[in-house]
Order: sequence, then C-alpha cells, then structure tokens
Amino acid sequence: MLLDNTYCAGILSADGHQWSTTAFATDYMEKSFANFPRSYPDGMGVDEDDALAYAPTGFIWDNAVKHGVSIRNYGEFMAPAVTWRDGRPGTPDFLTCYRTWKGESDAAIFASYPMVESLRKFSPTDYVGWAMNVPDQARADFFCVNSVISRRAVNFRR
Repeated sequence: MLLDNTYCAGILSADGHQWSTTAFATDYMEKSFANFPRSYPDGMGVDEDDALAYAPTGFIWDNAVKHGVSIRNYGEFMAPAVTWRDGRPGTPDFLTCYRTWKGESDAAIFASYPMVESLRKFSPTDYVGWAMNVPDQARADFFCVNSVISRRAVNFRR
C-alpha cells in the first residue's frame, strides 16, 4: 500500500500529521491548538517532536508491524539533516543542493533522522525528509531508485 498525498481531518500540519498517522488528536493537541506552548509538533525538525501530541495507542506503522505488514517510510516524522560536506556551519542553500543532486558538486550531504524512534528501522536516513533547500526531484529520484513499489512499476519513459 502506498500512502502518498493523503488527506485527513487536520486543520494544519501539526494536527494533520497526528490524524493521518494515529487517527486521533490528543487532548493536549486540541487544547494547545494554534498556541503550541512546547513545540509545533509536526515531527519534521528540531524541537518539532512532542510526545504529548502523540496518541498513546501508537502510530499506523506500529500497528502494521504488529500485524506483520512490511513498511518503508520516506519522510514522515523524519527531520532533515542537510549539511555541508566540509563541516562548515549552517545549511547549504538551494543552489548548492541543486548542484549536488545534479551531480555537479558534492558540497551538500542529504540526510535525515527519525523524530519518532519506532520509525528508525523503516526509514532511510539518506533520504532528505522535509528540507525545502533540496529540490523535490531529488526526493522523487531517491524513491524511484530505492522503492520496491517503484522498481515493480511499469516504466513509461521513452
């Protein structure tokens, strides 16, 4: 099953991620809506994970594992860790990431890490996650090369 471009009852990403991955918004989530005193719990970056926002029943992937369903996660609750290869501080800009993706440079390193630990073994950490300085086509190319679904799909390119 491929869950991509799905819709849910969320108003914005913080509760949308909760509804789409747990089918539930916690009391904390609903009461802190639009204020988010601890964090913005969309799980996509530093300080954007918050256990109080997560349903105590677990996530959709926890249930899949419990029932023997294999999963692979490309980006959900994965924080970007796009860095300079030479170790300089800061984050590479879009042009640097574009050139790295095109193979014209190796200045940027594309990586991510799980914001929810139970995703670690199902999520490639060399996928960039939610990093807007990396071209979307880099994500699509990664998925096409690494996904079993993509490898089984008919290739219509001529």
